[in-house]
Amino acid sequence: MIFAQVKLTAHGRSKVPEFAETIRKFPEVLECHLVLGSVDFFLRIVARDIEEYEHFFFEKLSHLPEVQEVHSNIVLSEIKFTTELPI
Repeated sequence: MIFAQVKLTAHGRSKVPEFAETIRKFPEVLECHLVLGSVDFFLRIVARDIEEYEHFFFEKLSHLPEVQEVHSNIVLSEIKFTTELPI
């Protein structure tokens, strides 16, 4: 699993709906969140191995014209995961 922080170009920020629509089509992307701060999107991505992620990164994600930067964080182990809401 990979968590990627994506920053769009200044011009690309006007194309957030188009970027979101493209990301929805990538089966590797399980979650995509539009965020405020130093980056524009957080993505949760799955890949079988680093080679598969490398292919996704170089052949799909980095080819999007509005993408300026991608910072990838590869998960080593999962400490906690739940979908239960504390309500």
